[in-house]
Amino acid sequence: MKHTALILTSAFALSTVATQAATPVNWPQFRGGKAGGVADGSTLPTQWSAKENVAWAAEISISKNDAKLLGELPQMETLMGRALELDPGLGEPYAVRALHAQAHNLYADAYRNFREAVARAPSDPEIHNWYGGFLLDTGYLQAGWAERQRAGELDPLSPLIAWHLGYAALIMGRPDVIEAYTEKARENGWEGMEPLALEGGGASERGDIDRAEQL
Repeated sequence: MKHTALILTSAFALSTVATQAATPVNWPQFRGGKAGGVADGSTLPTQWSAKENVAWAAEISISKNDAKLLGELPQMETLMGRALELDPGLGEPYAVRALHAQAHNLYADAYRNFREAVARAPSDPEIHNWYGGFLLDTGYLQAGWAERQRAGELDPLSPLIAWHLGYAALIMGRPDVIEAYTEKARENGWEGMEPLALEGGGASERGDIDRAEQL
């Protein structure tokens, strides 16, 4: 599960950085003027090299854990194939394949495998949650929001799904419901500070600067 969360978080972080790099002069709200994460009117480079179109560069190191995760992804594909050989009706292997594809920016493969996963395991809340995150990250906001809501209906006691619903509400421009989801995440056992950050973002979106500063 930690690996899955890391894959999803990393994919979202990369898409956010790419969006920020294309930021036009006027970026009036979360995810841009149309709340779609698209920078209209921007001129983006189409070629890169070690020196061409590089704003800055820094060396990074890969920890043992990072290298272990990257090395495990092909093994995950092999294991999921074996699982499907044993039980072709399973949905979870397709979800793992989808996450694997998403981590490698193979979005068509990710979409196809997520659809298979949902079709085979329509009552699995985690699959709906992962699929919803994928759709939100790739710009299919209404569909992603619907999948996350379905996940919440299937597992109302999950702190992670409740928190993800709060985050999805922020993306969807629904600050009116964020605190309901963050409070539910706490009730379900969430102990981190992340709900506060979401509540601060929601207060800011509502224009309640005093509340945002308090949080």
